[in-house]
Amino acid sequence: MMLTKKSIFSAIPVFVLLCAFQATDINSIVIQALKSNNAKALTKSFSSSITLSINREEQVVTRFQGELLLSDFFRQHKITEVKRVTAAGNSPSNRYFIYSIKTTKRNFRVLVKVIELKGAASISELRIE
Repeated sequence: MMLTKKSIFSAIPVFVLLCAFQATDINSIVIQALKSNNAKALTKSFSSSITLSINREEQVVTRFQGELLLSDFFRQHKITEVKRVTAAGNSPSNRYFIYSIKTTKRNFRVLVKVIELKGAASISELRIE
């Protein structure tokens, strides 16, 4: 099959649209996981290692370590409300989502960095402050 300029240019919008859906899909996953205090559901979207910061304690962890740390956070802080504040980043391969969460103890700001590697979107950084 021979690719022409026309077929390549007509495929670009489809590719951009698919990338946007992946980031939006991650946004939905994050919101649902936070609302349900579900560390396992959230970590399914993690890259193999991520930068995780909870209350300004930053570390690079594996997906499994991240799940344990988030489970501990969710045990201590039952989330009662989640709102997406903003999304930033023009490139589908590097986007940020910022959420505001209310817990039974206090409110937090959550920053999620989404990257795209080999056509798949994943979370590379998560900060809860």
